[in-house]
Amino acid sequence: MKVRKAVFPAAGLGTRFLPATKAQPKEMLPLVDKPIIQYVIEEAASAGLTNIIIVTGRGKNAIEDHFDVSYELEKLLEERKKFDLLEQVRAITSMITVCYVRQGETLGLGHAVLMAKELVGDEPFAVMLGDVSSHGFGAALVMALVLSAAGIHVETIGSPEATLDALLNSVGDELRSAEMYFTVFYGVLDRRAATLRYASAGHPHAFRIPRVGDPERLLATSPPVGLAVQGVSEARQIAWDVEGDLLCLWTDGLVDATNEAGERYGDARLIEALSCRRGLPVEEILAGALAEADAWTRTAADDRTLLVMRL
Repeated sequence: MKVRKAVFPAAGLGTRFLPATKAQPKEMLPLVDKPIIQYVIEEAASAGLTNIIIVTGRGKNAIEDHFDVSYELEKLLEERKKFDLLEQVRAITSMITVCYVRQGETLGLGHAVLMAKELVGDEPFAVMLGDVSSHGFGAALVMALVLSAAGIHVETIGSPEATLDALLNSVGDELRSAEMYFTVFYGVLDRRAATLRYASAGHPHAFRIPRVGDPERLLATSPPVGLAVQGVSEARQIAWDVEGDLLCLWTDGLVDATNEAGERYGDARLIEALSCRRGLPVEEILAGALAEADAWTRTAADDRTLLVMRL
């Protein structure tokens, strides 16, 4: 089934970018001559997506204004015969259908994605993230390239391992020249066969938490993209209890956070926080686990992302 819709979470407060984000959304910070969010929307459109759902929050009106029609500006550009700029401005509003939903309270990435449930319906959808905070413009540019290539390969290639190989082939030269690498987890759930087939390029924080029993680490099947060589990506297939098992992924900023004594929060504490809530709705699992992590440390050194899905 063709993927038509994408969800872009943009409700965060952007505290890591203060004071620049005091009066404007972090997604509207410029990267060269365009706001960061526009790069992501353009990649969605180039990948063949037709609808994007932006999850916003309080103080994010500038995002809606950016993708809306500006009659006064268009009229001014037309009168001054700046037709090249007029074409660029009009292209912003016509490249894809954009709709918005509000996240009233910032309860994490998974909760933000859940806000789009009614607009997504029963269709398959993509989640697009453009956040490479604290790693500079070079990382942001590489990530924009990665998002574009990933969207194209997911649409045209079937298996997870072939998709990761194609992704490496597309961005390998840029990663090597920039001396960068990244980890990625790509899974395909077959609900009818009750199996999850996945390929993981070095992502260490991927777990299956079953309805009953011990959590299972979803081991990496190849090195990170940028460190691997072409053709080494492999896939693994595991049984999956549909609507019972939890798929949990997170970034190292969450588990590397330290308390006042310098002790890491660690995977074990996070897994326990998730496992003890496994019978709850996903949004409650996220809220409880993140609350425990917040109680451990208030000064995160890196971005903290936690994704929990009951598929």
